[in-house]
Amino acid sequence: MPRTAYCKVCKRNMVPGDDGRCPVCGKHLKRSGLHLSWSVRTRPVLDWIAWNRPLRIFLPLYLLSVFSVCFFEILRGGLPSLDPLMEAGFLRTSLLILLFSLSFLGLLLLLRGEHMVHCEIGKDGITVLTDLVRPSPLKLLCHFRDPSILRAERAMQSLRVQEERLSWEDVCRVQVWPEKSLLLFYATPHFLTLALPCTPFEWEDVLGETAEALKKRDDVRLPKELLDAEVPDGRIHALFSRMLSLFRSGKKRKPARRTRATGKAKTKAKTGQGRGGKGKSTKKTASAPKKQTRKRPASGSVTSDTFLEEIRKMNAEDERLNPPDPIR
Repeated sequence: MPRTAYCKVCKRNMVPGDDGRCPVCGKHLKRSGLHLSWSVRTRPVLDWIAWNRPLRIFLPLYLLSVFSVCFFEILRGGLPSLDPLMEAGFLRTSLLILLFSLSFLGLLLLLRGEHMVHCEIGKDGITVLTDLVRPSPLKLLCHFRDPSILRAERAMQSLRVQEERLSWEDVCRVQVWPEKSLLLFYATPHFLTLALPCTPFEWEDVLGETAEALKKRDDVRLPKELLDAEVPDGRIHALFSRMLSLFRSGKKRKPARRTRATGKAKTKAKTGQGRGGKGKSTKKTASAPKKQTRKRPASGSVTSDTFLEEIRKMNAEDERLNPPDPIR
């Protein structure tokens, strides 16, 4: 999967060309802004993360309330005091409350419709942006948003409903779910902070980028899949940066500008109208020895020769590290 960078002119992510420029407008794209980006269509009612976020708050509170009632009844009258509580229908009522809550949550997620999730992995961290596809007043109410947003633009095709960002410094633990092509990031050891969905086509690239960003840190707990992931090869980017530096070093430098003050001082020294004398001076002033500047050859020849040498070195290094199999 190619890396992209945001173009301010085109106002979207573009894949830079060989010269590091936008292929549409020709604007130079910064190498520091390169990142992996992809999009995934999801339905909240079929998404495990959409169920997990409210349930990890509701279920502990529900269980705490049920056990607290039973605990106080046991303190008041012992274990026999639970019999009249169960005969009164406490267990049946609590189960009906749980069933009604799960049904209401499922209906709410079903009415939310379809989402388009835009994911990015860069040098600063992870970004997950969720857009609502074909928004309507009912969908916005299910997202607990004001439906009056649609009055300004009725033909709106998508609407941003959620933004999640997590920097690499805040990551404490990572879990991998290969069956769902899902990465789970934790800012605390036991509380899920961000879920990164992807497709099987981007799975290997996402694992490689995550491993490259977190393998150097000793305080992050990584699964085996991330420890064994292949880090993306940076030889092409290193070769491009070397070529660019060689091209810049081979350019001719422009001569320095002569300021007015130095020009006036030279004319006064020639005519002898400085502070010490009047009229023309007969003494010859010793001129400063000129610096011998070494002429550089043309930039194209320096770049091509040195660039070919770099390619030969890298090929020799590859042959040394990965020797060819002997022919039997």
